[in-house]
Amino acid sequence: MAVGMKPAWFAGGSEEEQESSLRRRNAELERELAAMRKELESARERLRMAEAAEERLSSEISELEAEAFAHAMAYNHRIKSLSCQLAAAVDALRRSPASK
Repeated sequence: MAVGMKPAWFAGGSEEEQESSLRRRNAELERELAAMRKELESARERLRMAEAAEERLSSEISELEAEAFAHAMAYNHRIKSLSCQLAAAVDALRRSPASK
């Protein structure tokens, strides 16, 4: 704002008019502040909800990772078991008199 210029909300005039203008401006600023505080509280609540959802999802992912690992270990064990059985069967076939 240039030197000597008055803000738009400044009514000028007598002291009473200036005081009245300042009171109106103060009331306007207080309403704006109340609205901003309400918006801030709303944003904080959304943040709390998002953090709680993130925590739940993180927990579910951990559980799913543990379950997937257990399944992978079981499948690996089963594959090794079947490979051993197959090797034993092939070995038995090679040693049988019918295959000679």
